[in-house]
Amino acid sequence: MFTDFFNSTIRKNILNEKEQNGNYSFMADVDYRAPRRRYEEFYTKEQLKFLFENGLIQEYTPVGAPWEKSGMKKGDYYEFTNKGIRLREWYTSSLKNYLYYNVFHLYMIRIWWQRFRIACGHRYSWQDYEGITNLDEI
Repeated sequence: MFTDFFNSTIRKNILNEKEQNGNYSFMADVDYRAPRRRYEEFYTKEQLKFLFENGLIQEYTPVGAPWEKSGMKKGDYYEFTNKGIRLREWYTSSLKNYLYYNVFHLYMIRIWWQRFRIACGHRYSWQDYEGITNLDEI
């Protein structure tokens, strides 16, 4: 598994054409579950074949989630497996961001610090907008 993080064949196949040319997007149209046609637009048939054969992508099986369309059946959507998600994150983010968000979870320090300061009476400007459901109130 560790060698997958440095495998040029996996990198070549897990990144779509735009990403291979340096146009990375954390929320690309194919992360991490999307209609089959979207995957077919972004990936070549050879790439999709490789991803399926190596367990990086799979057909999504409907489970009754609220976002699912009625009449949706297995094969209408593709999704990355857990292994595929980890490798996409590795290949689409910088080493600094990968370690910061995925390995050490250092962003949690900021969240804990803000919670501590709020508990001590500090007020952040973003707190004025909590609970607003009507944007006309702003």
